[in-house]
Amino acid sequence: MAPPLAAAIRRLPLSNSNLRRLLSSHHLRLSTSHPPSDQSDFEPDPDHPLLLPPATDDDGELASFVHRISSAASSASSPKESLSLLLSSSTTTGSSPAPASPTLLVRALWELRRDPDAAALAVRYGDESSAVGGADGAGAGPQPPPAEAWHLAVWAAGKARRFDLAWAVVRCMRCRGVLTRRAMVILMERYAAANEVNKAIKTFDVMEKFKVEVDQTAFYSLLRSLCKSKNIEDAEELLLLRKKFFPLTAEGFNIILDGWCNVITDVAEAKRVWREMSNYCITPDGISYTLMVSCFSKVGNLFDTLRVYDEMKKRGWTPGIGVYNSLVYVLTRENCMKDAHNILSKLIDEGIQPDVETYNSMVVPLCESSKLDEARMVMESMILKGIVPTISTYHAFLKQEGIDESLKLLQKMKEDGCGPKSDTFLMLIDKFFLLDESRNALRVWNEMRKYDINPARSHYMTVVKGLVKDGCIPRALEYYDEMKEKDYNLSTGRKHRELFVECKLYMNGVPFGLPAKTRLQDSGPPYCWNHLITLTTKYKDLISFSQLAFTVWDVSSGKDGDIVGGVTISLFNSKMQLKTGRRKLRLWPKKEGDGSVPTSTPGKIPKNERSEIERLEGLINKYERGKIQHIDWLDRLTCSALEKAMKKEGGRTVNLYPSLIVELYSFDHKVIFQESGANFYGPAPVSLLNELVTVWDPELGLTNPSEHKHLKLARNLTRGIIDRDLKPSEEERPLLQRIFKFPPTRPLLEVEKDLVWKFRFSLMSEKKYFTKFVRSVDWNDTKEAKQAVELIEEWETIDVADALELLSPEFETEEIRAFAVRILETADDDELQYYLLQLVQALRFERSDKSRLELSRIERASSQFVDREDGDDDEAQLCQSLSLQDKLVVELRSVMKNVRDVRGSSEKKIEKLRELLPGIFTGVTMPIRSPLAPDVIITGVVPRESSIFKSVLHPLRITFKTENEGTSKIIFKKGDDLRQDQLVIQMVSLMDRLLKLENMDLHLTPYRVLATGLDEGLIEFIPSSSLSQVLSEHRSITSYLQRFHPDEDGPFGITTQCLETFIKSCVGYSVITYIMGIRDRHLDNILLTDDGRLFHIDFAFILGRDPKPFPPPMKLCKEMVEAMGGAESQYYSRFKSYCCEAYNILRKSSSLILNLFKLMGRSNIPVLSPDQNGDVRGIDLLQQKFRLDLDDEAVHFFQGLINESVTALFPQMVEIIHRWAQYWR
Repeated sequence: MAPPLAAAIRRLPLSNSNLRRLLSSHHLRLSTSHPPSDQSDFEPDPDHPLLLPPATDDDGELASFVHRISSAASSASSPKESLSLLLSSSTTTGSSPAPASPTLLVRALWELRRDPDAAALAVRYGDESSAVGGADGAGAGPQPPPAEAWHLAVWAAGKARRFDLAWAVVRCMRCRGVLTRRAMVILMERYAAANEVNKAIKTFDVMEKFKVEVDQTAFYSLLRSLCKSKNIEDAEELLLLRKKFFPLTAEGFNIILDGWCNVITDVAEAKRVWREMSNYCITPDGISYTLMVSCFSKVGNLFDTLRVYDEMKKRGWTPGIGVYNSLVYVLTRENCMKDAHNILSKLIDEGIQPDVETYNSMVVPLCESSKLDEARMVMESMILKGIVPTISTYHAFLKQEGIDESLKLLQKMKEDGCGPKSDTFLMLIDKFFLLDESRNALRVWNEMRKYDINPARSHYMTVVKGLVKDGCIPRALEYYDEMKEKDYNLSTGRKHRELFVECKLYMNGVPFGLPAKTRLQDSGPPYCWNHLITLTTKYKDLISFSQLAFTVWDVSSGKDGDIVGGVTISLFNSKMQLKTGRRKLRLWPKKEGDGSVPTSTPGKIPKNERSEIERLEGLINKYERGKIQHIDWLDRLTCSALEKAMKKEGGRTVNLYPSLIVELYSFDHKVIFQESGANFYGPAPVSLLNELVTVWDPELGLTNPSEHKHLKLARNLTRGIIDRDLKPSEEERPLLQRIFKFPPTRPLLEVEKDLVWKFRFSLMSEKKYFTKFVRSVDWNDTKEAKQAVELIEEWETIDVADALELLSPEFETEEIRAFAVRILETADDDELQYYLLQLVQALRFERSDKSRLELSRIERASSQFVDREDGDDDEAQLCQSLSLQDKLVVELRSVMKNVRDVRGSSEKKIEKLRELLPGIFTGVTMPIRSPLAPDVIITGVVPRESSIFKSVLHPLRITFKTENEGTSKIIFKKGDDLRQDQLVIQMVSLMDRLLKLENMDLHLTPYRVLATGLDEGLIEFIPSSSLSQVLSEHRSITSYLQRFHPDEDGPFGITTQCLETFIKSCVGYSVITYIMGIRDRHLDNILLTDDGRLFHIDFAFILGRDPKPFPPPMKLCKEMVEAMGGAESQYYSRFKSYCCEAYNILRKSSSLILNLFKLMGRSNIPVLSPDQNGDVRGIDLLQQKFRLDLDDEAVHFFQGLINESVTALFPQMVEIIHRWAQYWR
């Protein structure tokens, strides 16, 4: 057992607050922190507002005082000299310096808040002058600096990260007996803002020592500051660790909840904290509910927003204006404008007046969705009611408007007295550069000067980067030189360098892989990057002599860069254990990180050169990594002695070398380097310490030879002729039947493989057992593989579905794959078209470029070309038409880009579209075959019938002229991966074919989809209306169908054929969407044609993925059921009967469907991508939907599924009705 920490540091105790917390990451992380912002104002805490004195008429006195302070601070070499100079220059004819009044001092400090040295000097001067004046005994004498003055000085130093100066001010306050809790809280807040979490906590801990009141309020101020700086996990950990001293309350959890809801907006974490409150028996209060409502609304989760709102009212909490603002925002975002206006009316009825944030909650989402006209109407309504727009209101419009309208808005902002501010121009400049409108960005730059706003460093950097991106290098250099002339690298009066760190991986002294770099950092010493470095090499590929070489570069000179220093660290220690945790490395000046063996830039400091502080830091690191025993009571007693030792050593130690602190990922267990091959190690050394011992086991992971021999004997490889007459017994026959029913995704166990192999000869007449037999063969055994190949040729001919299974990556044997190809060659072209997508994907699983599958596809395609050539004398015209299809897609892509660049309303975009469309046929002298439907010949375009969909991606709906004076409408979409939609439509087409083979036509609509790129594609446009539009215009589906197919004698006034078409199409898509787990179904992505065919679009969420909670088990809304006459009608009974029949038909082809999805497992479609174990969860869910474990019970199961959906749609289940209603809004 290692000695306790107190003994290890030789009577130098250690406090828990001094232990550095290790961060968890799978990558190398550099010690980091954020640089201060360019322009920052004092942000008073809501609990401790800073009351500035009113301005006086004597501005000349203020300017003179500020000038004297600034001059003294910049001219002297030390703060003490500056104060002496100032006191001597301020001496009047009397003998005491001219005092500064409290009002003048506070106003001066406000002006000097960006210069921490001058601010500290001002408050010290006010303190000294009042002390000298009071000692002279002149009446009441000058008044000492008020608390606000001290607070401003502390804040100014902390904001500039001059924490040494901030502590000097605090110590001065303590000596004068005026130290306040607010001053300590400000210091904590500034540490937290600089991501110095441990120092913020230490500041809180030292408050009691400084005789400052430490209570729950101060503790909550610490938590708020940590959450505000996004260190929410640290705040939550602190809340729970100190619950003995500060009892857990709803207010404390609300602080954490506010961090996850409003600072970062992480719904999963917010839900977790909500559950933690329940675990600790803390009842959520009104603020808790308000925060959760805000969180769900920000991510557009309408269902959960309303659910929490309802629960809040049930618990007796009265919603405030903030809750209603969140409701207005999410309703507007989800296009429920009528409900949003109802919320406004409800507010007025309850005596609550909507404020500017309420209207902003409507304006912002409307602008984000480019509904500028509606947003302007809301803004006009707000102004008519006497509510003045804020800068947030104008920013929402500025993010969407073009240059001319933006300039008008800037003038309007000035007239309304709400800007524009520096951030406004920064946002506009960045926006126009992102839109590749550098000319407009520079117009905004010039406009900024008209509003007397001086460009900050962030403005210059944005312009420089934007001009470089657009290729305007000379112009960018002009702005860069101007920025350098203004010396924007100065933050606190000292010149800071621009540094970045380069990291390289070396193996055996040779560079391996690409180097990684951090971003530039110019915040000044200490330089902190807060950057995660990820290398391309995996841990498993490392060798024993692997090293990381770090080099710090300085590029502030504008040249190639100067080397600041370098250092190298080995990834494995002497015990071949992977190094983890925080590491302080010696940086060798003017040397690049050397990765050779041995290295000339070692990061480890030799023991004889270590200072006492470095020795203590090494022990602390061991303590953190668990190498030193933890004894809480002893560790707590060690605080003061260690602080004294650190302070004492810090004053006498001179750092000859700078250091670089990096943090390597820490695993839950120790990681040992192990290399396959001979045993490199001798016997393990005996150790009496609690250290890791390296033991090499050469048999680890190998097969037991005895078991292997037993398995070979059990398979009777040498007695195959005798086994030909072997039949399964009564006990074994059911086991074989059960194995046959296994889906293709289910691997066989060793016992099951042995059983199939045992009766392989008797199973040869059963084609259904073929794939199970192939899976039971040990293809690594030469004799067994040879016998299996012979049996394959004698086996009963298998179906195409089983042949597709043999093309999956599980089967690598050439004979098996060739056999599968021979089976596929017997299928006709019409059938193979349904599998073409998967057959192309299967090519990536082939071992060679000249595989049997590839040759077969080429041979089949070549025969088709010969047939076409024989029957068509003008084959050159066909080839030219194919090339024109590519040109058409390129032209459509260009039109899409130009339309998106148009700023303003949708009408302007549509006008631009119709202007550009005729140009796509420029230079085309012959008709073009449609890429979606080659049998359709395109001769031109109809601009007046083309339009743009109201969507963020602005899909184009284009109408083409075709032969015989017809038209063809397609949708061109860019920004979405349509490969998934193409896969779903392929499956819909296949299932439609399978159903029709069983004489069941469900009137499906498998429209065409063609992905022409990773984020673009073409979609066939089917004239139809969404159910939301149908219900909006006709109030019911029945009324819609009556309009197009009226029949007074028919059911519900509709023709029987139309109603039958509607019912069957509902059946088809209800069953198909259930099987494929298609989610996110709502009334806008379910369409209805005039002849009653219902179909689904937009398949972004399949195989069980759903952005909304509590999805209905079947995609069946109450409006569909009502169109069938209700749950008690004969037509609804017919609907249920059709559903069960279709479900059973598709279950028969479950292997085919599963095999097709399985072949797409490596197609880079996210939902089909395998996890770390190689499993695809989506395919497992697809398999579960078939319920292959049921026989006749499958009908009852599906009947129950439908009944469950009906129960959720009709009365008696109020809560469920509410959920479904919100889901189908």
